Amino acid sequence: MRILEDNPAVKWLEDRFENQGRSQREIEIARNLLQRGRDIQEVAEDTGLDVSRVAELQTELQAHAV
Repeated sequence: MRILEDNPAVKWLEDRFENQGRSQREIEIARNLLQRGRDIQEVAEDTGLDVSRVAELQTELQAHAV
């Protein structure tokens, strides 16, 4: 339907879900890199995630490893 294609709200939702999927993929990659012993700063640079978010992921991984 043409009406939905031109609707700004629909476009916003599509963009949001696309970005959410991309973010989930970056988090998955960051977890994998951290599990392989990569440095937090390197993982942040490689994935585009904030250093603080990568540090949180590392803390989560360490908590699950115990």
